[in-house]
Amino acid sequence: MACGNHEPAADAERRLCVRLDRCEELLELLASLPIDTQNESDRQRGPALLLARAHRLSVYDAVYLDLAMDRGLAQATRDVALQKSARAEDELLIET
Repeated sequence: MACGNHEPAADAERRLCVRLDRCEELLELLASLPIDTQNESDRQRGPALLLARAHRLSVYDAVYLDLAMDRGLAQATRDVALQKSARAEDELLIET
C-alpha cells in the first residue's frame, strides 16, 4: 500500500514510508522555519506527535487537536477520527 499524505504518523513509520530518524529530521526542519508559535517549549514537537501515534491521526489532525487542548478550546470538526480522538482525550466538541 502506498503512503498517503494523511497517513497516521505511526503507520508511516511502521511501514517505513517515513523512517523515525527522518521524521525527527523533518520536525527539526519545521522547528527552524520562521513560524510564529505560542511559545518555545517542546510542545511544538512532542505532544502532537504523541497524539498522532496514540490515536492513529495524521500529524496535521493531531496538531489541530493539540492546539485545541492547549488553549482549552472546543473543536468543531466533521472528521470522525478526530471527533473520536477528542472524546478519548475528554476534550470539548461542537456538534456539527
